[in-house]
Amino acid sequence: MNEVEDEIANNPLLGEEKIGDLKGVWVYKFKVFDQQILLAYQVEKDKEAVIFVVVGGHENFYRDLKQYLKK
Repeated sequence: MNEVEDEIANNPLLGEEKIGDLKGVWVYKFKVFDQQILLAYQVEKDKEAVIFVVVGGHENFYRDLKQYLKK
């Protein structure tokens, strides 16, 4: 996992920028033991920072992410 975080920190544009309700959130997909994992993060360009939001499997990922961001 640390390798993925380092990759994103070095190049925040690796993921896919979302639209609509998730505007401003990027999602990077990778595999661990043949299971697809998604990592959501936000990029603060003015602070040159990457904020990791949530990581998990694909099932209900976007639904849970939307609920988390509403809080």
